[in-house]
Amino acid sequence: MLLAMMILMMASYSSAYVRIENIYPSKIINLGDNSGIIIECQYNVRNFKNLLLMKSYSKVVFKIDYDKEKDIYAKTIRKDGFDCTSINSNEGQIICWKLNPTCEDATTYTCSSATEFSKPKTLKVKSYIKSLDLLTSPVYVNKLAIFRCTAYIGAPYGITDLVWFERKHNDTNIRVKKVNVQSHGKCLVPVVSIYNYTVKEGDVDETEISCFVNGASMTKLLINKTEIEEERRGETNTIGSEQKELVEIDNADYHSSSKNIRVRNIPSFYGRRSS
Repeated sequence: MLLAMMILMMASYSSAYVRIENIYPSKIINLGDNSGIIIECQYNVRNFKNLLLMKSYSKVVFKIDYDKEKDIYAKTIRKDGFDCTSINSNEGQIICWKLNPTCEDATTYTCSSATEFSKPKTLKVKSYIKSLDLLTSPVYVNKLAIFRCTAYIGAPYGITDLVWFERKHNDTNIRVKKVNVQSHGKCLVPVVSIYNYTVKEGDVDETEISCFVNGASMTKLLINKTEIEEERRGETNTIGSEQKELVEIDNADYHSSSKNIRVRNIPSFYGRRSS
C-alpha cells in the first residue's frame, strides 16, 4: 500500500512540465514592419509560483506571478515589446508575442517556472550570400582556381559552418569550413571564405562550385573566360567588317551621284575617311 502511494506521488510530480509547444516563425525571423514572433507554451506546474518567458537563457521578457492570498495570476514583467495572454490555473497554455522584431530578438527562447524548464528554441535572422567570385581567370588544367564567397550571417553569432560543394554530373564533393562570426553591433555580419580548387581534365564547362551557409547558396560554373572573350571579340570584328563594307559601298554610290557635294567624314572605326 505504501509503495503504491509513493508511485502515485512520484507520477504526479513527474507529470509536471513546461514546454514550448510552437514557435512562429519556426527558425528564421523577418525584421521590421508587418512581421512578428509568436511563442506558445504548455505548462503543468505543481505549487505554482510564477511562469516566465526568457531570451538568451537569462533575460526575463515576461513574467506572471501567482498571488496566493488574493488567488490571482498577475503579470509583473513585460519587456522589449513582449506580452502574453492571461492564465487562471497552474495548468494550461500561454501564448506570447512580439510585433516588428529587431535583430536583438534573433536569439534563444525558453519558458520556465520556479522548478520546470522547457527545451530552448532558437530564432535566427535570415543569412544571405552577396557574391561568389572566381579570383583566378583564365583557368588552366592542373592549376588552382581560387574562389571567394562573401556572405552576411545573421544572429545568433559564433562558429558557423560554411559549406563548399564541387559538383560534376552525379559526383559531389563537400568541404566544410568553420567560420567564427563576431558581432560588431550589426544585425548581419559579413564573412569571407576562400576556397582553392585544382582544375582537372574535363572540368571546364562541366564542374560547378557552390557556397552554402545557413540555408543560402550561390553557384558558379567553372568557365574559361578567355575562350568566351575571344569568341565575343571575333563576333565584334565580324560585325565591324560588315558595317565597314556597307558604309564603303554606300559612300561610293553617293560620290557617283553627287560629285559637287562634300560628304562629311565617316568615323574612323567605320573604315576609310572620305571627302
